[in-house]
Amino acid sequence: MSASAKPQLNASIDEGNTPIVGRGGGWSWLAALLVCGLVVVPVLKNWVGAERERWDVAAANLLYESGQKELAITKLVSIAQGPRASDITKLELANYLLDAGRAEEAINWTEGLRDKLPADARELTITDGDSHSQVLQAHFRALLGNGRTQDACDLLRFWFEARDRNYDNSDLWTNGYAYQCALAKYDLEGADQRMKALFESRGAGRGFGRITWILPYQLKVLAATALVAVELKDPVEIEPLKRLLDEKIGNLDDQYQQANGRLRKFGWLAVNDGSITKDGTDSRLESLRFQAELERRSLAVLLAVRALLDQRVGDQKAVEDAAERLSKLDLKLQEMIDVLPPFFSCLDLIEEGAAFLDTHGWVLFQLEQLSEAFDLIDLAIISNRIAAQGYEQGDFLMGRSQKSIKDYFESRRRQTGTLLSHRYQIFVVTGDTVAAEEDARAIEELGFRVDDPRFF
Repeated sequence: MSASAKPQLNASIDEGNTPIVGRGGGWSWLAALLVCGLVVVPVLKNWVGAERERWDVAAANLLYESGQKELAITKLVSIAQGPRASDITKLELANYLLDAGRAEEAINWTEGLRDKLPADARELTITDGDSHSQVLQAHFRALLGNGRTQDACDLLRFWFEARDRNYDNSDLWTNGYAYQCALAKYDLEGADQRMKALFESRGAGRGFGRITWILPYQLKVLAATALVAVELKDPVEIEPLKRLLDEKIGNLDDQYQQANGRLRKFGWLAVNDGSITKDGTDSRLESLRFQAELERRSLAVLLAVRALLDQRVGDQKAVEDAAERLSKLDLKLQEMIDVLPPFFSCLDLIEEGAAFLDTHGWVLFQLEQLSEAFDLIDLAIISNRIAAQGYEQGDFLMGRSQKSIKDYFESRRRQTGTLLSHRYQIFVVTGDTVAAEEDARAIEELGFRVDDPRFF
């Protein structure tokens, strides 16, 4: 460096032109950094702690999913006992404990989480999947698992008081409410009425194809299940579907004959019996004609669906018999087939229908209406199995992540086990030990026990 450059550098410092130190003599930047550190260090420490917890919880989840459930629970207990453990971690631990049948331990965690919620139902936020509902659901299960049925019923009343204020009273919420009532044996009559109203709203008059809208909800689910089965490769449950269809076709045939008989009788009386006045005769006749036509069309739908099942298994004689029966109703088989709804419309219906039918069936079981309960739960099991095949063969899982696919199969496995456990209970109560043992084996093959806490 030349001698002439040095005085220029000193001049620059003297004039305060350096952008780093400035006129503070070198201390202002240090003070600013210290002040920032007072804020950044705690924030950074909290962030690192939360991030570490997430990684630890993820590791516990991997252990749980790999079958090392006790080790996973032990790890989660250690995390949840930490000074900065999140409520999400505590809730996850509680659910794991409940699934393991350790309700007496789970309630220690769910009570603490419940105590953090508002005491006034009007202050709760209740929607599908919200944190308040998840806490209340876990605490409800913990109370039942500890035999505190009255406390569980009180919680249920509080929970759904909040839902009435926050929710649109949709069919999903109605189904959820009724199922929780069945578990707690609370307000069973009310749950029964709610499910009947749900079925009524989704039965005749609610869209589903151009013709099957006329069917009551249970028959609609049955028809849709058979129509999905027809499209599947190697469908399960063909024989049970035939059995159910034949039973319902027989019932509808009787109802049609009775409705037609009432129509003919009233028509004759209207003409020949002076005791029937003209006033009201036309409207009464119209009502009877409508009922007879409704029964005729409902019968025709199930005959067409049954014919498609027969065609699927190559029973041409049965198809011809169905065509002949339809011709006696002044209808043609192919015309009826042409107006039946498409595959994916049916698939969506039976996926939801299996859950709704099972819920109502479980409510009726608690009311000791065993025959009606069996009819609904038996169809729910068949529909659930056909729906599973439909989604797996219908490209539903294409393009999904491995975790998403794994979660789907786990959810389906648990749902199937739950439905089978409900039918198993009916067989036990009615003394059908052979059928009960068959369902028990099927439940065990899924990796569950008949009284598995994961079903509730």
